[in-house]
Amino acid sequence: MSNKNNRYPRLVISGASSSSCKTTTTIGLIEALKRKNISVQSYKIGPDYIDTAYLTYVSGRTAYNLDFWLMGKKNVQYTFFEKSADADISIIEGVMGLFDGGDCSTAEMVKLLNAPVLLCINCEKIGESISAIIEGFINFDRKIKIAGLILAKVSGSGHYELLKEAIEKRTKTRVLGYLIKDEKLVVKERHLGLTTIFEKNQTDLFINNAADQVEQYFDLEKILDIAFKSTNFYFDKNYSPYTSLSKHNNIKVAYSFDNSFNFFYHQNIDILKKMGVECAPFSPLNGKSLDSDIDLLILWGGFPEIFAKQLSDNKSLKKDILNYHSQGMPIYAECGGFIYLCRNYIDSEGKKYPMLGIIPVDIKLSDRLKGFGYKLAQTRFNTIIGNAGIEIRGHEFHHSYPVEELPDEFKPYILKSKQEGRVKDKFDGFADNNLFASYLHINFIDNQVVVNSLVKHASFYKKKKQGNCSLTSFGKY
Repeated sequence: MSNKNNRYPRLVISGASSSSCKTTTTIGLIEALKRKNISVQSYKIGPDYIDTAYLTYVSGRTAYNLDFWLMGKKNVQYTFFEKSADADISIIEGVMGLFDGGDCSTAEMVKLLNAPVLLCINCEKIGESISAIIEGFINFDRKIKIAGLILAKVSGSGHYELLKEAIEKRTKTRVLGYLIKDEKLVVKERHLGLTTIFEKNQTDLFINNAADQVEQYFDLEKILDIAFKSTNFYFDKNYSPYTSLSKHNNIKVAYSFDNSFNFFYHQNIDILKKMGVECAPFSPLNGKSLDSDIDLLILWGGFPEIFAKQLSDNKSLKKDILNYHSQGMPIYAECGGFIYLCRNYIDSEGKKYPMLGIIPVDIKLSDRLKGFGYKLAQTRFNTIIGNAGIEIRGHEFHHSYPVEELPDEFKPYILKSKQEGRVKDKFDGFADNNLFASYLHINFIDNQVVVNSLVKHASFYKKKKQGNCSLTSFGKY
């Protein structure tokens, strides 16, 4: 199959709510299409990292997030066109329920991409009333094309036939498949969502079981027909999000990437490479040292709390990072990286695990969310991510928190919630000279001032190492 007509065949997998088996349906569908030698470009609506990693693993192609707040509408469209150009079909997994999330909902993304929707419904403990739910979704917004239904967690073929008959009596929307309730289709969860793809104990079994059900119970031909009949939509093909990126050849960035640190947008790495930067992953868990020629260190988010002992015990790498920090290397960290930079991590039982100790505060795990949702940050003073007054869009999702308050003079952000009035403005993060760290996750595509500044300071640091830059010109950030 091919995309010769340039129509970008596409399909959004959404749900009536969370736990509607969107991820199971999406993963099973991708694997089933791969078995037919159909190449799939996958996406996840919203800021989620874990689902995106699953989609990358099953599709064999890097999956990308599509998020209005983090990226902006034009950049969402550009990303879709850029990444889908050489794929046979694009499968887009929604976030929460179809209409959840206001102006950042799956429904709004469906309208932007003019994409047909496959709606998943959790059918546990429900019979004919299913038709009322579906009628509500069909009529709620007629601009949304619900092209087919997937009935999830049905108890068997008899339950499915009862549901299908009720739906067909009341609606014209086609039932295109169902998933039998099965323990083999359950992925374990923890405080930040599903266990990650990097913990592969049951991953392949889950993927294959999901694909087997899709092959057995889905009408794949009709689903493909719907996707390939997707109508065109307007996009300014002269637009490029990369025009403001500066070029910096011969700069090398080391970024954390292993079981403990894998929460980041792969688009950020793409953007660094477009700037001419060499990007080298390293493992804080297993690495013994950093490359001697790196100019910038990035510590992404993840699950350092799950691997706290192993991270704490890797004294060789910790010593290397501390050495580079003392030499003035720029270091940028998000969420899990912020935890790793702190003095100690304290688990739920009160046990302390020494971390890098650069940020003079202990971090403790809570049994409830301490930071959640889209945020708008404004910098209070000049740092390695830019001058005072720049605005940055990001999101938070974490259960950990600093035990003590850091002095305000080190907090670079004025942090605001996207939902006005819900959260009062507060000072947040930590910045000092060549270090910037916070709980905020960002996508560089709509925050290019940040990546430009980081790479500029990496260039200063490289010149300083080579003796081509005085301490005065290298500066205090």
